[in-house]
Amino acid sequence: MRRRGLILLAAGLAATVAAVLVIREGWPGADSLDPQPIRLTKFAADGVLLPAPGEVPPAPGSIDTKAGPRRLQLRWGPAVQGVAPRGAVGYEVRWGEHPDKLDRQRLIAEPAVQLDGLDNGRQYTVDVRAIDSFGRRSAPSRAIGIPKAGDPAPLSFVDDFDGDRLPDPARWQLANRGACAFAGAGLDDERHRLTVTGSCGAESTQLRARTPVTVDGGNATVAVDTTAPGPQGTLTIDLVPGPAEMIGGPSDAAAGADPTLPPGTVRARISAQHNADGSESTVAGVLHSPEMASDAQLVSVPHQLIGLTQRFTVDIRPDGVHLSADGSEITHVNIHPQWTQATLLIGFQGPAGNQWRAAVDRIAFTGGRTPDYTTPPALTVHEPGSAFYPATNLRQVSGVDGARLLLTLAPTQATDLSGLTATIGDTTVPVLPAIPGTTPTPGVRYPAYADFPAAAVRVDSNDHLDAGLNLANPAVDLVHADLELIPTPGTKPQRRDQPPPNALPLQPLAAPPVSTLLGAAGKPIPSGEPVPRGRAVLDVRLDGLGGQQFTGDLAGLAGVEVLLDGKLIATLPTAEQGPGVAGNWRFAVDMTRLSAGPHSIEARSVAVDPTIKEGASFVSFLVAQ
Repeated sequence: MRRRGLILLAAGLAATVAAVLVIREGWPGADSLDPQPIRLTKFAADGVLLPAPGEVPPAPGSIDTKAGPRRLQLRWGPAVQGVAPRGAVGYEVRWGEHPDKLDRQRLIAEPAVQLDGLDNGRQYTVDVRAIDSFGRRSAPSRAIGIPKAGDPAPLSFVDDFDGDRLPDPARWQLANRGACAFAGAGLDDERHRLTVTGSCGAESTQLRARTPVTVDGGNATVAVDTTAPGPQGTLTIDLVPGPAEMIGGPSDAAAGADPTLPPGTVRARISAQHNADGSESTVAGVLHSPEMASDAQLVSVPHQLIGLTQRFTVDIRPDGVHLSADGSEITHVNIHPQWTQATLLIGFQGPAGNQWRAAVDRIAFTGGRTPDYTTPPALTVHEPGSAFYPATNLRQVSGVDGARLLLTLAPTQATDLSGLTATIGDTTVPVLPAIPGTTPTPGVRYPAYADFPAAAVRVDSNDHLDAGLNLANPAVDLVHADLELIPTPGTKPQRRDQPPPNALPLQPLAAPPVSTLLGAAGKPIPSGEPVPRGRAVLDVRLDGLGGQQFTGDLAGLAGVEVLLDGKLIATLPTAEQGPGVAGNWRFAVDMTRLSAGPHSIEARSVAVDPTIKEGASFVSFLVAQ
């Protein structure tokens, strides 16, 4: 039986035969103190034929340029004319302030790019070259762009995420299960935007605004500028009439009534999906709690390209709820929420089992007063049924009138949460649903809160606060908890200096390989069928888009190596005029000398940067008697 798999191997840790060491070299002039870039030398063992390059691809053609705050968006080829340059598998983008000194560079697979961290009002020159499977470059297509400041948002709350600490805890709180996600300032070119990254499986992460969204004269607006949903990701914009941090759960609803949403909730959902034919598409819909009736439908929207910022706007008007993208309406739903203010939750979810990343450039909305913020103590909340022994010798926190414990719970079975209480020290208070009328449902997030008087807000000598949850039948999980202190009116809120969170460094990834063993006629050999003696063909495809999805860039490709039963039989350099990015190659392999029985063939993608993991794919096969 033939098996296929995809794994990642650390460069230098894979089992490597001596021949590999001979034909991998450093680039001339590389600093000997730094890891030297890898350069491969062409090699073919007896009976192996290497693929040969075709014509150099033509230039990408006209480039569509769109200026924004500190950024330029550029599209070309398939994203503009609908056709990629012949033979192009990726692109090299160079830019700079001087036409004769384009000193910045990115390698990408998608025919579009967003350049961030630029100076508004300054002219930039951008050259784009198509790259083929062997690293050969086309002539450049050139564009000129001048970033410009965004129009002032006519909304009462605006956050452009350009402060010293991101996200500002007085404005935002990030909620997720088990600290599976992170939010902070981006690095380098992304230092003026909020970056959210995570690996949360099927769970979403939600960014909560401490400022409420308000309805004035029947109107309210929320606008989010973001790169989300991202490849195979989902973006949600929730308006919840209560102090919730996380809501929802597994649901088949894509538009209209969603039984997992609390009463009165409105949700805009934008989701990118990978189709069976390999294409990408994006759909959007407005969802709401079941007590509201609507004509909501799922609609297709223009697919968002990797790393490009888009503005999604939710408008509540007397005629219903409107969802727009970059100023163009996507859908209108005839629902009429009855609340006058709501909590805003921005949700991010990536593909299950993979890391995901989203950048947020601006969030603006019609908002009320932002509550005063006092830095809370470190918090530990003990789940119902766990051992909890309230500490003694506690110190009361001064300058506060009380505290609110915000909870996200998830019942594990049908249960009554009306008897749930929370304890701090010797004070026990009831835990209430964040939205009255919410029914606890197994597997669905249940937002709740508990209000404590000032006398109960007591910490230990390490400025730490312990709280316990109490329930006779503890069939509930604690998903997330936060503590908000309520400053005493007339006192200055206490904000301790906290170091900003470290941004997650993002290293470009090499395109992952996929290998297929073909017969001499070029057709796949059926699974389980022995490979006939004679010549077979190994088809190796490196998925550039797959490698670009998380970081937005691709690592430069030095080449491809092929090993048969652990022995190197082929090395194909792909950096003829500079690092490659991806491609599709076919290696002819003579099977006549192989013994009958099981064998394996491996293809490796080798990055120019030796610190980047190799990609490897394996095919196991049987040789006929």
